[in-house]
Amino acid sequence: MGVGTWRRCGAAAVVAAAGIGILGAGPATADHPGDRDCSDFAHQEDAQAWLDAHPGDPDRLDADDDGLACESLPDRGGAPAPTPVPTPAPDCLWGAIEDRYAGTGGAGGSLGEVVQCQTPTPVEAGEYAHFRGGSIHRSDSTGAQFTRGAIREKWAATGWESGRLGFPATSDTATPDGRGWYTHFQDGSVYFSPSTGAHFTAGAIRGEWASHGWEAGRLGFPATDDTPTPNGRGWYTHFQGGSVYWSPATGAHTVAGGIRDAWAKQGWEDGPLGFPVEDEHEGDQGRTVQQFQGGYISYAPADGARTTLAEWLPDE
Repeated sequence: MGVGTWRRCGAAAVVAAAGIGILGAGPATADHPGDRDCSDFAHQEDAQAWLDAHPGDPDRLDADDDGLACESLPDRGGAPAPTPVPTPAPDCLWGAIEDRYAGTGGAGGSLGEVVQCQTPTPVEAGEYAHFRGGSIHRSDSTGAQFTRGAIREKWAATGWESGRLGFPATSDTATPDGRGWYTHFQDGSVYFSPSTGAHFTAGAIRGEWASHGWEAGRLGFPATDDTPTPNGRGWYTHFQGGSVYWSPATGAHTVAGGIRDAWAKQGWEDGPLGFPVEDEHEGDQGRTVQQFQGGYISYAPADGARTTLAEWLPDE
């Protein structure tokens, strides 16, 4: 385990006592998202606390997606549980991180108990603190923001604030359609849904996706991270409803539907067509057309896709 990992984990005894692993080891079995169901809880309030602490509901405790976990379970004493009073932060937190922690409910909220006290970050003027259920990071330019669950794990895998995404610029936030969660960072975003997991997207690919409506648009949630193409000449991200490909020569463009299928069969960007140079548009006779470096593909539902390579195009 490298120095950076130990910096994140703090004292090994503290982490072990908290029953979680940070960066190195996985969480204890009893506290592992995805391993629980309603039979593991005696009261609805207990299941609700677990749901609130794990964005995206990996255990599917909220069967009807109304925000309430295990509604068939009895509550305590036949009355709704009282609203928890925010627990004061311990003496090892201060300033914006202490305020953010208190705003989540302190030790009784979704972040839980402190497992690593406030510590300076190795980059920029910032600090961070780790908790049983997540982390809070602060910088002068972003303020104090919390990350949890799969989004936090994905960000950690990219190098935390020292990696390509930088500091979080928002806290974990539910998507407007309620189907997932996201966090925006200084240099990109991480999006999560139960069906796709957590993936990051940045730069021109993220800009192209945003122009099509983010996760609510045609492309849906990202199904992969931003990934270099096998030939090393560009990057791509696959989404639920298509793909975005980028190269320095062509920029970022969306490929979807029958055109994407035909392009994939010919070898993607490594085939004779190369990278897309534009998004698809309506052509003649009701066909959808998209230009690539080496030609174009047209598509109509009635007769499928037709590829025309550049060597067969008439001279202008």
